[in-house]
Amino acid sequence: MKILVVEDETNVREGIVSILQMNLAIPYKLKSCAGSAQAIAISEQFYPDLVITDIEMPDMSGLELIRRMKAKNLCSAFVILSGHDNFAYAQQAIRYGVVDYLLKPLEKEQLLDVIQKIYGSLHQDSGNVLAARPFTELPFLAWEMDRDAMPSSLQRIIRYMEKNYMKEISQQSISEELFFHTSYISSLINKYTDHNFAYLLDYIRIRKAVELLLSEPDLAVAEVGVLVGYSNERRLYAAFQRRLNMTPGDLRKIYLE
Repeated sequence: MKILVVEDETNVREGIVSILQMNLAIPYKLKSCAGSAQAIAISEQFYPDLVITDIEMPDMSGLELIRRMKAKNLCSAFVILSGHDNFAYAQQAIRYGVVDYLLKPLEKEQLLDVIQKIYGSLHQDSGNVLAARPFTELPFLAWEMDRDAMPSSLQRIIRYMEKNYMKEISQQSISEELFFHTSYISSLINKYTDHNFAYLLDYIRIRKAVELLLSEPDLAVAEVGVLVGYSNERRLYAAFQRRLNMTPGDLRKIYLE
């Protein structure tokens, strides 16, 4: 998900960026700027999925920015920030189709919840890519975990992996976060999935990568790798060869043509 933050107050803008960088549990790319004119220039190259904008800025109001960006088809999802609970502003924002109108000072959880919901709505079709394509010729993607048969501790481990797959995670980092011994984590995964930790992590990351590769064809393979937790393009290629016996480019060519 590509997010652009537009806010003329430096401390507020940097605070929002910091909140997103430290807490977002979705694959994302983030840019920020201090004014509306700059936001339009950035968007003509970046094409954000979401713009978070202040409503009152010196060069152009947030509402005018939204109007111009919609006219240029630069973005379709907007969240407005305001220091005032202004009913007239809120009414106009609704007419412009703004997703939400948040008051300053921002509440971290409220901001994160709004972004998560927008991400879900933007990707509800792409999230069904794997369901719509059974990939029976690729057993790795066709495999499904039987979560109902898993103990709650393993379900917690998998939920943690699914929430943090874009980060550098390991059995040790999960152990420190969830207070399970690494050998316990390993034995649970082996017993209930018939696979090891590395296989399960690849499974989560590669499925996310496939969704992005097929739903966002303009996204570079290297960018997909970083978004799903592989620190460089070479690691993504190695994982695809290891698990699917093809490259990310091969998968795009086969399933998008």
